[in-house]
Amino acid sequence: MAQLEINYNISEMANFTDTQKTKWLLISAPIPVFFISIVYLYIVYIAGPQLMKNKQPYSLKTFIQCYNFFQIITNAWLVFNMMTYGKPITAIWRFCDSLDELCDDNSEKVFEILWWTLMLKLFDFTETVIFVLRKKDHQISFLHIYHHVTTFICNWLGLSYFNYGFLMTIMLLNCSVHVVMYFYYFLSTFGSSMQRFLLIKKFVTILQMTHIAFIVIISIQGFISSCNTKIMYFSTIILINGTVNLLFFYNFFYHSYRKSKTA
Repeated sequence: MAQLEINYNISEMANFTDTQKTKWLLISAPIPVFFISIVYLYIVYIAGPQLMKNKQPYSLKTFIQCYNFFQIITNAWLVFNMMTYGKPITAIWRFCDSLDELCDDNSEKVFEILWWTLMLKLFDFTETVIFVLRKKDHQISFLHIYHHVTTFICNWLGLSYFNYGFLMTIMLLNCSVHVVMYFYYFLSTFGSSMQRFLLIKKFVTILQMTHIAFIVIISIQGFISSCNTKIMYFSTIILINGTVNLLFFYNFFYHSYRKSKTA
């Protein structure tokens, strides 16, 4: 009996992500996450355009510069911490391992870092609100909305139900790409003085597609026989959402760059 109690305590310590989720904002219940997503869609598609209908667009240049700089620093900070405390590279070939199995004593710290990525995905919604206030309707594409909402929801699903190590790899790649992307956005706010640097826009899109394709390919490992059923669900979500995102990004790339060259 004593041995069983010891084993139970060890199990409880190792699987903290299943027993202590309630202390993390938004993690323990799905309703707030979906409510936030619906409110976001309502603001972007209905409330925002109605508010701006008879108004001149706001400039918001200083705010945008601060927003982009914040994104650069925050995403870089998350990348640094994931590399310091986690094992996002090892997770590529240990796809079926849980966060606890990969990170041992650092698992709670890594979960905290991943929780901050969820908060950052929530903060990303601000970007679309900026587009609405500036009346940049062409930037509020279906790709933009879909990518923001599904990244937020899938990140939450991973933290709430699928505490696997590969979630570190996904967010490491996502945050790394965002460092480059927001650096480009930051430079673009300075206008013609940074024109030569703005030529990298095409390569930023290629980088986005490449990292999504990599995640989709690696996720196929979840369907091998040695993985459990739960991680097969995790892989299915990654595979479907990643493929849809990849198709949308390619469609944007084709119409923005390749089609314009052949026209």
